[in-house]
Parts: sequence; structure tokens; C-alpha cells
Amino acid sequence: NGMLGNIASVTVDYDRPPTNFNANIQPWGAPPYETPDIWVDSEKNGWGTYRYTNSSGQPVGNGDDAWVRQLPDGSWKANRIYVRVRNTGPDPMSNVRAQVWVNDPPGLGDTGPRWNFLGTIVFPSVPGNSARQQYVNWAPTLPAHTCIRVDIENYSGETNPGDNRAQENISAFDTTASSPYKPVSLEMVVGNPLYVDMNVQYQVTGIPKRWKWKIFPRTDVIPARGEKTVHLTVYPPNPAVDKAYVQGQVFRPRVTSLMQFGDSWQPVNGVEVWTHLVYKAAINVNGRRGLEGIVAAGSLRSLQPTVAPLAGQKVAVTLWKNDPQQSYSLTRIVTTDADGRFRTAFLKLENAKWLLQASYAGDMNYQAVQTGDVELFW
Repeated sequence: NGMLGNIASVTVDYDRPPTNFNANIQPWGAPPYETPDIWVDSEKNGWGTYRYTNSSGQPVGNGDDAWVRQLPDGSWKANRIYVRVRNTGPDPMSNVRAQVWVNDPPGLGDTGPRWNFLGTIVFPSVPGNSARQQYVNWAPTLPAHTCIRVDIENYSGETNPGDNRAQENISAFDTTASSPYKPVSLEMVVGNPLYVDMNVQYQVTGIPKRWKWKIFPRTDVIPARGEKTVHLTVYPPNPAVDKAYVQGQVFRPRVTSLMQFGDSWQPVNGVEVWTHLVYKAAINVNGRRGLEGIVAAGSLRSLQPTVAPLAGQKVAVTLWKNDPQQSYSLTRIVTTDADGRFRTAFLKLENAKWLLQASYAGDMNYQAVQTGDVELFW
């Protein structure tokens, strides 16, 4: 500091102001045991198109039903698990990393015996008070309930590192109109994360009027660090008799596990069993050799209440080589015409045994269906 005539020279020392950022992902509620920041995008109805959406067209619940199929070498990744990471502070963040896991075997909540690693998502930049989303690939092989978990890796300096984990239950089931609707069943593994035996009982809620259900067992004892299985079955009523329940409705019966702590029973985990009332549908496909290569053609139709074409629907036509040593697949998304028909062609490929399949993801009124494998020899 000093003076030069009427000019003062002043030196000011101050601490650098602290950063203010916080990476987080919305945790699942209890209930509904899901988070809006994790969802599934299936290639079956085209990337970015979802079966379950809100009024703004944004995915809700699981977004899509997972497409279950896998090539022998694991090269076909038919689903994307999207993750949304939020920064609730005003300062920007860079290179935010999130790990994605899937429960194996499928369990009730987060209590499965192990988690399989699906991949790490890197978000290069998450500006202040904003969110970014990205995905990892997923190819499940069993059509069963499971759970996806996301862990945001520790980020130095964030204001609240305790909000960096969330989970999403993957459980949605179609049931088709008959007399009555077909029952929906869900078998779940329930784990005990504690080092002592625990009494558990199961609570079923959200059952609509005149629906029936059963759960077995109703109570159990789970050994320390062990697991048990519980089975829930839901029976929607006869649609010909009970007009309150029609195609297009989605109901969410819920099963919650409660463990005994002293004199009280505390909820530990749960699952919402999305039960979707739909009409029956049928799909077929065949292939032939043509000038364009392998030509695939088929049709999609309703089976209830009368046989009718399903027009303007997206169908996934998949061709792959049946070779466990060198798998190859290609999926085309086509739209059915006014008669419910679809057609596509695959360019000339090497001589081999090929398999062809057509899959329909379903919509709010019709069930998801797919063909068996059609063998082609090129």
C-alpha cells in the first residue's frame, strides 16, 4: 500500500468464494418405488418413442417395456437405460460420472444378492440449475421383474453427496381380455441386508374394486444376509360382466415388504405391479429372396372384438445370423399400412442361415406380440 500524489495504491486479500453445485438424481419414493430420472427406451417401437407417456409425450414409469432377446455373443443391445442427472446449484459441473447396475436375480427393491454392472455414463458438462440425460445399453434375457440402480460417483466439493443414488423398478405386464382377464403373476426375491434373522410380512395395496389377489407366503423369516421368494398374483374381473374396466387402463397394485423392528413393522422395499388391460393382437412375418436382397413382409391385426387390421403401428423387423461364433443383426422399424401390412428389405448378405422376426411393442389398447424365429437360407 502507498500514496502517489492523490492516487492511493491498495492491495486487497480475500479467500476464493466457495463453489456451489450439487449433482443429484431423484430417489424413488416409497411408494411408488420409482424415479422420474431412470427409464427404458426399447428399439422395438423405435428409439425415442415410448409406450407410457404423460400428456406432454414424456416417458412415465418405465417408459417402454424392456425388449427381451439377446444374440449368442451379446452383440444385440435392444434397450437403452436412460439416466437424468441434475445440478441443483448455480455453478457448472464437468465430467460427472454415473454408474448403472441391474439387480440379479430380480429382487424386491434393492435387496437382491448382487448387482451386475451395466456401464458408466459420463456427462461432460452439467450447467448450473439444469439437467442432462444419457444412456447405457441393456439386453435382458428374462421377462421378469428387476431393478435398475444408478450411483453418481463422488464429486469433490458438491454441497450434498447424499442424494447421488436412485433406483427404478422394471415391472409392467399386459393382460388380455377374456373371461376373465388373464391373471398377472410376479415372483420376487426378498433379501435381508442385516446380520440377524428378520421377520417379514407382505402388504398388498392399490387393488381395484372387485379384483382378486393372492400372495404366498403372507409372512416369513429371512435369515441373516439371506433371501426368500414371494409370489403375487392379481386377477382382474370379467370384462363382459364388469364394464368399469376397459382396454387402455393401467392399474398399479403394490406389494410392500415390512420387517419387524421391536414392536413395530417398518416398510423396507416394494414394487408397483403395473397391470395393463389390453386387447389381443396377432402378428406374422415371412421372408423370401428378392432383387433387393432378403424381403420381409407380414401383417399386424386385432383379434378382439373383431378381426381388424392395426394401421399406422410401428413394427420392428429383425434379421440376424444364427452363428454363435459371429453374430450379426439388423433391425428395421416399419409402419403398418391401412391394411395392417408391413414390408422391408435387407441388402444382399453372405450365404448363411438367417433368422427373421417381427415384434410389436403394443400401445395403450393392444398387447405386445412378436413372431417366432423364421428360418431363411440365403
